[in-house]
Amino acid sequence: MPMTVEREKLAQNILALTDEEVSAVAAFVRNLREDEPPLSDDELTQMAESDEDIAAGRLTPWKEARRRLEALP
Repeated sequence: MPMTVEREKLAQNILALTDEEVSAVAAFVRNLREDEPPLSDDELTQMAESDEDIAAGRLTPWKEARRRLEALP
């Protein structure tokens, strides 16, 4: 699947982060999530479907996607 320019820029920016910056981003995202209301039944269903897609190989988890991005020339 070809990367769009936006995805390529995002991938480059993510890979350029230091470990400390990744930790700061993770904390920022956690704080954003804590401010969110509880997930609705529809959102929980979508998450379960995503888990099924990952298990079936139709989606790639972030850890694997990052490994693949880091392996790019």
